[in-house]
Amino acid sequence: MRKSTKPKEAKGTAVLALVILKFILNFTYVHCFCWELEWRHRRLHGKRRRRG
Repeated sequence: MRKSTKPKEAKGTAVLALVILKFILNFTYVHCFCWELEWRHRRLHGKRRRRG
C-alpha cells in the first residue's frame, strides 16, 4: 500500500464525512419516527371518532 502524502488531512476528511453521514441519518430517522407517531396518533383518533 502506498502512503498518502497528507494522511492527517485524509483522516480529517473521512471523519468529517462520517459526522455528516451520521447527522443526516439521525435527522432522517428522527423525522420518519415523528411522522410515524403522528400518523398512528391520527389513525387512533380517527377510529375513536368513528365509534364514538
